[in-house]
Amino acid sequence: MLTFGHLCLIILLFTGTIKAQQVVSTSGNHAENGSVQISWTVGETVIETLINGNNILTQGMHQSKLTVTAIQEVVGPGLEIIAFPNPATDCIHLQLNSILHFPADDRGKDFSFQLYDLNGKLLLYKHIEDPETVIRMEGYTSSTYFLKILENTKEIKTFKILKQ
Repeated sequence: MLTFGHLCLIILLFTGTIKAQQVVSTSGNHAENGSVQISWTVGETVIETLINGNNILTQGMHQSKLTVTAIQEVVGPGLEIIAFPNPATDCIHLQLNSILHFPADDRGKDFSFQLYDLNGKLLLYKHIEDPETVIRMEGYTSSTYFLKILENTKEIKTFKILKQ
């Protein structure tokens, strides 16, 4: 026979095993339209990323399987910037094709590049002195890198480079 005490114990056992994710944030929402879903939060108070070699653990909510980066391009007329091959194995060829005199025209342009890893760590910075520059990649592990091209101190183009 099931007594009130047994019923309370069963309810306590079942409710004790139910776990729900919680987040403390200032705002957020979830919307669905057919097969498309979007969720967002603003102002999460507890997040952290731990890195150990190639292992990355990010604690917090709304972690996507996608890496979202802003790849901006502000190259003006008269300048074409190309980075190849991509994916790269040994090296990347960086070409700056300009109808103006290179490396500095009458307006005093100075070009350089910066190579970053996925964590935003600056790995390499050099001035560009020729229309074609070879960037050696042998010493870097297989991963994704960001190659930023600067004109004076202004970022004008960013490439997402895959190193095999």
